[in-house]
Amino acid sequence: MPDTVTAAPATIGPARLSAGTVRQYVASRSRLGDGTARVLLLRAAPSWDAPAVQRTAGGLQARVAVAPSVLAVHEQILGHLDAAEPVEPKVLAVITLVITDCEDTDLDPGLFARVYGGRIRSVDNWEVVQEAFNARGIDGRLRGEKWAAEALLDAAATRGWPSLGRGLLSRDEALTRLARRLLRLGRHDRDPLGGPAAHDDGDRIDPVALFQWTLTPGGPDLLRGLRGPERAGLARFLSEPEQGGSTGRIVTALVNAEHGADAAAYAVVCAALWGHAEADHDLYQARGRAERWLGETPPAQGDDLDRLLTSFGQSGEAYVRGLVDRREHRLADPVLTRAAQLVTQFGARAAASASPLLEAGLDARFTAVGHALSGGDDEKVTAAITALTEHTLAADGAAQARIERVRMAARLQRWLKTRPATVASVADRTAYQIRELGWADRALEHLEAGGDTDTALSDVYSRIGNQARERRRELDRAFSERLAVWTADSTDPRSMLTVEGFLNRIVTPVVQSSGRRVLLLLIDGMSAAIATELGEELRGQWPEFAPLTDATGQPVRRAVAAALPTLTTISRTSLFAGTLMKGDQNDEKRLFPLHPCWNGSPAAVFHKDDLRGPDTGSPFSTALSEALSDERTHVAVVLNTVDDRLSKEQKLGDGAWSAKEIGGPEPLLRAARVNDMTVLITSDHGHVVERRGRKLDAAGGTVGSARHRTPGGPVAADEIELFGPRVV
Repeated sequence: MPDTVTAAPATIGPARLSAGTVRQYVASRSRLGDGTARVLLLRAAPSWDAPAVQRTAGGLQARVAVAPSVLAVHEQILGHLDAAEPVEPKVLAVITLVITDCEDTDLDPGLFARVYGGRIRSVDNWEVVQEAFNARGIDGRLRGEKWAAEALLDAAATRGWPSLGRGLLSRDEALTRLARRLLRLGRHDRDPLGGPAAHDDGDRIDPVALFQWTLTPGGPDLLRGLRGPERAGLARFLSEPEQGGSTGRIVTALVNAEHGADAAAYAVVCAALWGHAEADHDLYQARGRAERWLGETPPAQGDDLDRLLTSFGQSGEAYVRGLVDRREHRLADPVLTRAAQLVTQFGARAAASASPLLEAGLDARFTAVGHALSGGDDEKVTAAITALTEHTLAADGAAQARIERVRMAARLQRWLKTRPATVASVADRTAYQIRELGWADRALEHLEAGGDTDTALSDVYSRIGNQARERRRELDRAFSERLAVWTADSTDPRSMLTVEGFLNRIVTPVVQSSGRRVLLLLIDGMSAAIATELGEELRGQWPEFAPLTDATGQPVRRAVAAALPTLTTISRTSLFAGTLMKGDQNDEKRLFPLHPCWNGSPAAVFHKDDLRGPDTGSPFSTALSEALSDERTHVAVVLNTVDDRLSKEQKLGDGAWSAKEIGGPEPLLRAARVNDMTVLITSDHGHVVERRGRKLDAAGGTVGSARHRTPGGPVAADEIELFGPRVV
């Protein structure tokens, strides 16, 4: 149980005792907790404005009383020790006033015999601090921080301080622990919003820790709420080069000016004003407005302040860039939004356009790419795109789609500078479609899908798009004329692949040589352009091969000529049947397993309605699951996403086609990997989206689709007439 503490003043200028000092002093006297009622006399100024009962970190309690005279001291001692009923708590701390020229002899010697220690004790705060940390000594530099002793004792509260194991208590360690506890300054591996409470580790409080602290709700207010000496002392400590340095000086100035919560945003703007922008009259005016945000007494003047803000901006920009790179958008996004507001407030728009972090800087780099594309210099275009991709916000999803359009525009522009290939034969032209035109179609589709809000880019996209479409029409016209002759003459396809020859030419050698079962994914409507994107993605997880190799022995992607007209009922049925014909799903299911390429093994086709699982948790239908797991069955699956989507809408915003957007390939590919199957991906025909053409009115016959009509009436200038064995 606790004892009684009486405090008396020193003979000359007695100091005021704080609650923290009393708690730590009582806690350091182990005998006070032995259950005996005791009185402890402390010499100090007779003033006390804290609660009368104080509880130490160890659970000891003391009642504090003020005795401004010798008589009052007598009354407090006797009233506590001779009380008829036990006084709770049993430790009574009496803060008393003794006349300045008095000694201990002013009190009755008989009373001293009943007082703890037999005398009035003078309290040295640093001795109490030393005991609180269980240290063997106090760093002399720490004693020079006169404000720190009382602050350390007050901050101990009921938690105490961790023991140093009789080590020396250094200034930096003590003040670091004090700053972390008073300001709730956590280390930077801690979550500033909603994470564990900040601890008192004595690590350096670096710029990252300070910026993180400013983003903690209420964090800066803790510094402003301290007593004057503590606030000034901690501000000086946080600003030392070994701690926050220039960041500490600017952050504490912002806190005093009531702008502490905006420190990170302010730093991003400072990085633009003092680090990235070219100096001119407008820049100096914007700097002046930004400097006034530091309050009436900035931490430096002139060149010294410029150096401070330059360093501060670099640290803050690096901190926020780290948030963006780690995708901590709940922290980074509000900071960047606030920084954009400060840009407007300071009139710093020109400087912001040079920022590698602000959205204004990203926009400026998009504009620069537009100007470079307009100039047509490939080296300048490459440099502008490189600068754009190096911007911190370039990794954002929306920016990625815009950047992909920029890249595609550059590719199209380079392609337009090359001489178009001569259409020597239909086979050459189909190979050219895979080798080159499919990439051009892909690039044009990206431009068409979204355009751009930036005027420089939108103008150059329009020019490049018009030129690419015109070249595409010329190439298509030349090919269609040769195709008409080739089809009418019943020319042997020779090396050219056709849908009706796909099973013989491609599947047969795979089945015969690999020893694996085949999973054939037929993506209805997939063009060469879409195939290039899907192939790029899948190469990250699958080795690519081709049953037919070129002269160098390297695998190549090959074009497959659709049947005519290029309709699902003709091309897809012809592919699954292995012969030119018109049919439906029933024909495909019946004829596909009968083809000789399977060499007697079972094979099955699954269409859209065959894919749905029997319940919510099943990725496949029961029949498809059984076929995939059967060790003998070859499987073909028709995926209709591309065909369905392109027949109903334009793909706006992002022209890319990934496996996720196609729908279905990912679980099938996983199943194929598990079951050691060879995957073949093809299409029955490919859609090339026409966005800028004009609709033709049929001069005769019956319109069968957007791609064909039946014979009848004259052939218009923009039509081509096809007939022959491959026209079903």
